[in-house]
Amino acid sequence: CDLENTNITDFALCTIVANLLDNAIAAAKLCEKKYIDLIMEKKFDRLIITVKNSSLPVDEDLHTTKEDKENHGFGIKNVKSSAENF
Repeated sequence: CDLENTNITDFALCTIVANLLDNAIAAAKLCEKKYIDLIMEKKFDRLIITVKNSSLPVDEDLHTTKEDKENHGFGIKNVKSSAENF
């Protein structure tokens, strides 16, 4: 994916992709059939990142499903924050 002419920083891109993949991997581990699809495409001057996995759908608020809620649940907030800045 050509990132020319996008305003996203390397740090923001790494934050977004790392958190999305971390969540997708954790969710896929709980499934019998495991898969993860990562698609990055540029449409006009926007970068669109799509991550799909074999997990069941989650609630719309995207709350953590991990037991240790005190130390988890920050990834999606970091993704949203990073994406909103660009």
